Amino acid sequence: MLNKTLNTRRIHHVMALFLYFAISIFIFRGPLLQNDPSYFSLAGDLAVPISLHNLIQDYYPTWSDQFSKSNLMMITRYPVILPFLFLGKILNLHPMLTIEIFWVVTGTSAGFFSYLLLYYLIEKDYHENDNLKFIVSLISGFFFLFNPHFAFKSRHMLLRFIHAITPLAFLSFLKTFENKNIKNAFIAAIVLLLYSATGRSIVHGILIITICAGYAVIKFKLSIRRVINTYVIIIILFLLLSSFYIFPYLYSLKESGYIGPSYVFSENYFLGRTKLLTYPN
Repeated sequence: MLNKTLNTRRIHHVMALFLYFAISIFIFRGPLLQNDPSYFSLAGDLAVPISLHNLIQDYYPTWSDQFSKSNLMMITRYPVILPFLFLGKILNLHPMLTIEIFWVVTGTSAGFFSYLLLYYLIEKDYHENDNLKFIVSLISGFFFLFNPHFAFKSRHMLLRFIHAITPLAFLSFLKTFENKNIKNAFIAAIVLLLYSATGRSIVHGILIITICAGYAVIKFKLSIRRVINTYVIIIILFLLLSSFYIFPYLYSLKESGYIGPSYVFSENYFLGRTKLLTYPN
């Protein structure tokens, strides 16, 4: 009976993954079949790149000859962006096709992770009908995938990615608090590392961990001490995984202060942020 139940869940999960992938392909079928860069639209501070080399120069090396500026602040984005840049480089893809593949992956992830999160939460209180859990969870993924912000507004790569993995963040943190082991804690730390791609999102990630910690105390009836210990373990693992950009940041701050508080509170920084806020989407 148990094996039958597990097989049913696996089948449901594979069906859900395939369905969200098919929907994402359908949504972006036009851009994926076009070779004209003018067909594509982007928002945020990312201009349409004329070549993959130009796109790579936004992140590597640490100095950009293209814009005559440091790329040091881009290091936090490496875990998110580099896999797609490598894919585009290996397959010799048009840069915008590489980005459109990114849209398909984030769309699939948004629906599927939302499905997994609700399936996990429902399973805590309802154990009878796997088909009903599957349908309800599947619908939740549709709502998350097609909400106005994700479907229409967010054409900014990082904002879209952070939105897509938010259900995964809740799921991984809750599972870690419920079953404290090094595997779950390591996965939670990796998710938090992905969340640290932007300064604002790492704040959101810490907030999500805190919410999950409170939920674990109330819903799972865990002791506050155990939850705090798990919380600290996740943060320590996150800091270790983040050392590849924390140490360069601290060194740069010590040597020049270029990306430190003196830059953040400078007139040039605030003028740049103002332009982004007033730029039409």
